[in-house]
Amino acid sequence: MALSASILANLIQTNLQNFGAKGNNLTKFCNAIATGVVTSIVGQSFTTLDTGTITGSGTGTGIGITGLSASDMEQIALSLMSSRGSNAANLMNAIMNAVVTHLSNATTLMTIDAPVYLGTGTIVIGSFTITASEMGHNIDSQLALQGAIGSNRTQLANVIAAGIVENILSSGTGTLVITGSGSPPPLSGTGTGIGTLS
Repeated sequence: MALSASILANLIQTNLQNFGAKGNNLTKFCNAIATGVVTSIVGQSFTTLDTGTITGSGTGTGIGITGLSASDMEQIALSLMSSRGSNAANLMNAIMNAVVTHLSNATTLMTIDAPVYLGTGTIVIGSFTITASEMGHNIDSQLALQGAIGSNRTQLANVIAAGIVENILSSGTGTLVITGSGSPPPLSGTGTGIGTLS
């Protein structure tokens, strides 16, 4: 599986509708948020701490960024808002729950690993190259493309991005299974993997 802006947009929209959101621009809004988030994550890199059998080279595969907290994302975003309407908490709750669900279940993890060629790779917390500034810019650009012109558009994009990225960098991890080939005799050891998100 892989990250999908359309799937994430549907998750956000469903969550918002459960809070009573409606209107002609709801789908456009959800698509903009989802596209900005996904395009900021796909292709970014991370490192892993590998353990298993050495010496050789392997590749790691896994699914899902784990350790994320929608409530932490929500609180970070809300704390950065200069003003909040009555629906701000519901909005952030809907977005962040959708983001955590999608990242946990759909993110494809791939690494190149050495000298471990058979074993497990664990993503090093804080090693993702995702940035809040890039994600905020991408969300804001997508909202603008959908015709959003409100005075708080850029701030909204930036606080959503900050909530997501700060939690990914402080808590996000994941596990990959490493397979490959090595030279005898097989020994136990550790190594480092370099990976990408998709």
